[in-house]
Amino acid sequence: MVKPNFKFCFALLPTLFFLGSSFTVFGQSETSEKKEVKESTIQALMAYYHQDGNHSAVTGGTGTEFLEVYSTSINYYHTVDTNKTYSVHVGADIISSASTDRIDYEMSSASREDLRSSVGLGYSQTLQGNDVTLGGQLMFSLESDYASIGTEIYIAKVAKNQLSDWSFYFSAFFDDLRWGRLQPPYIVEAIGLIYPSELRYKEWFDIHNRYSYNFSFSYSRDLNKRMNLSFYPLFTYQQGLLSTPFHRVYFENQLEAKVENLPREKYASALGIQWNAFVTKRIILRTFYQAYLDNFGMTSQTAKLDVPIKLSPKFTLMPFIRYTHQVGTRYFKPYMEHNISDTYYTSDFDLSSFWSNSIGITTLITRRTEKSARWQIQRWSLRYAYYQRSDGLKSHMLSVFLDLGKKVQLPKMY
Repeated sequence: MVKPNFKFCFALLPTLFFLGSSFTVFGQSETSEKKEVKESTIQALMAYYHQDGNHSAVTGGTGTEFLEVYSTSINYYHTVDTNKTYSVHVGADIISSASTDRIDYEMSSASREDLRSSVGLGYSQTLQGNDVTLGGQLMFSLESDYASIGTEIYIAKVAKNQLSDWSFYFSAFFDDLRWGRLQPPYIVEAIGLIYPSELRYKEWFDIHNRYSYNFSFSYSRDLNKRMNLSFYPLFTYQQGLLSTPFHRVYFENQLEAKVENLPREKYASALGIQWNAFVTKRIILRTFYQAYLDNFGMTSQTAKLDVPIKLSPKFTLMPFIRYTHQVGTRYFKPYMEHNISDTYYTSDFDLSSFWSNSIGITTLITRRTEKSARWQIQRWSLRYAYYQRSDGLKSHMLSVFLDLGKKVQLPKMY
């Protein structure tokens, strides 16, 4: 895994802002009285994530889970005549992990730090007269131990009475889990799957690809002027290498570990229900519940409550709390509790039984901006979240969101 250049990643930010704004179409000579609206938006998100725990899957379910991530993403949207939108996404994560540093048991090795980058191109169009929007997106992501190509298509419709809407999403991701693309001399071809250092005497898997397909639907309806109800069913199918090649698993009365092994197919489904209500003109309750299950035997239930409080026309506070109870997969057992005869096995505590909760707050500042050819800050927010899990994992996340935009009217060309 490559050791990223921190200075280069952060120096890239102003350049990405400039590139985003350069896509804007500027004025042309007037040939008609009719006007065409062109709107551009840049949304930037910068986040810091820190976690620690004592159940690292890299070392068989025991050992440090220390992880730090510095994340930046920029999305550029350009809307033409209010019904055609083009989008560009660029993102980068700088990852420092003491857990993955134990792949080869060498402290401060190259595997301690990594860089994940992602890009995406999208387009959507609203069909005039029937309030239907069609859209799609192509995505690419690269890290030292995987490369991913994804695509998404969707259709959405708003009812004529504006009281309800629905949407359907389909996405597919094609992942190559081989390692080496970000290693010198930075060749395109990957080297191979990366295993724990002492287990590299053989190839544990004869496949290196993973395919994921997601189908989701949403339906939302205004029950009255104060309440809204939404449903979010989801179905996912995965096929290929679903194990993480550098996760160790230790067995009863055995000194030598094996590489984590999970089935090659996974089916999962979930149903989310959201209910929003205005308590007063300044306070909103946003409640969300989701139930999940898959063929690995894992189930979970999640409940979340957001309470946006509008303290002024421009300033909103949004405290939130989330609780999850998960029943782990049948293939999980802790360190040295698996039987050597087991066909499938993992000691990844993400797949275990646990409860977790998260609390935090978001501050949101919005501005009333006029139509202008100049970039204006439309809103920005600061968010903090604290997370804890019953197995001892704890994390903190701090993020800043910035939304800039400009809107101009130009002569329509024929």
